[in-house]
Amino acid sequence: MKAALVREYTALDNAEYTRTDDPEVSAGKVLVDIEAIEVHFPNVLYLEGEYKRRPELPFAPGPDAIGREVTVEVGAQDISFRDTVLVLPEHGTYAEKIFAPECHRLPVPADIPSIEVAAFVLAYQTAFFDLIYQSGLREGDSVFGLAATGGGGDGHRAASEAVGSGGVIPATRGDKGEAFARELDGIAMVDASIENLRNGMCDAVHAATRGEGADVVINPVGRAASVAALSARAWRGQIVVVGFALRRIPQISANYLQVKSIPIGAVQWTDCCTRVLERVAEAQKFIFGLRSKGLLHPVLNQTFPLEKYADALRQVKIGTARRKLVLTCNNAAGDSN
Repeated sequence: MKAALVREYTALDNAEYTRTDDPEVSAGKVLVDIEAIEVHFPNVLYLEGEYKRRPELPFAPGPDAIGREVTVEVGAQDISFRDTVLVLPEHGTYAEKIFAPECHRLPVPADIPSIEVAAFVLAYQTAFFDLIYQSGLREGDSVFGLAATGGGGDGHRAASEAVGSGGVIPATRGDKGEAFARELDGIAMVDASIENLRNGMCDAVHAATRGEGADVVINPVGRAASVAALSARAWRGQIVVVGFALRRIPQISANYLQVKSIPIGAVQWTDCCTRVLERVAEAQKFIFGLRSKGLLHPVLNQTFPLEKYADALRQVKIGTARRKLVLTCNNAAGDSN
């Protein structure tokens, strides 16, 4: 088979797409022909050796993919031969095939094409863990989401609607970001490219929330926006840290958190897959249910063949991807919108 193989941690431009051995048969696992793979920022970190976990070299990155079962091993239960499944290994999905254990294979509704399913995984699951499991979002609460131009923005909107909250305020950058945010039907928008970020962000969010500030602030970016977002929250408004896409971890003094009564939470999706997989399955089922009700729509922009994975990841790394990007192989089913 072919795979994106990491023999040494390297920049995207030096990454290797090559032929490698097929995965080895293992008891209790099922061979899956991968069809579609979500493109997201953590895989940039995997390639460059900056993720918190470093798999043993060589390895293929990718903690999620959608594919068709081709072999059912003795002991597999509940998933019939040649079902389409969502696989959630720790890594290895940037490849044409993978052996996946039963516990890390989730069923996929038959009416959703593989490419569309790939837009519904990490970004949307993270959004639901942010709001429903971590922040305990309640009816009437307002949400301020930084970096809202990917699947996470749509996921936060859908999760917010599902619990009847007060709506989402997406932060974007420039005209293109604003145009995209309008599709999310946010209660207001904040341009994160404004010159006086701290005051401007605070004023915009307070204006959209009748002077109260946001009850939940979702922060996947780090850097200056993190500090600015602190002033945009309501009294005891919660900050949920999701990641540091801008590669700079903010330093916040503990005394400031205490004086301003700021509760802080965090979400690490890969830990959820290893520690509370039943919650992951529950969240994914909920996500598919919202899609069937018309409350959730994939924000798919472009597909790339697997061998072009570095081109796709580069868009994510430099922040030019306005919607979800998906890698395809093995005759993936679905349309690129």
